[in-house]
Amino acid sequence: APAVLTQDDTGRTVTLPVGDTTQLRLSGRWRDATPTVDGTAIVLVPVDYETDPGFRAWDIRAAAPGEAVLHTTGHPGVRPLRITFRIR
Repeated sequence: APAVLTQDDTGRTVTLPVGDTTQLRLSGRWRDATPTVDGTAIVLVPVDYETDPGFRAWDIRAAAPGEAVLHTTGHPGVRPLRITFRIR
């Protein structure tokens, strides 16, 4: 799995072993979109930066075997984000 996922990864399926972590970064028009998770295979943890890096970030932790879908709802002018995670 890549170390960092972005809005360009929408539609992708990512496979991670239990215990691994990757990060989601949303910038531009997606920056105000808050992702949610369907399923319990991953845990989404917001990353707080002391100085604004120009994007919002969340650590994605592979918590349990199974499948989960990370998604956002669309905002005006922004297509929804959807990434499927398979955890082994």
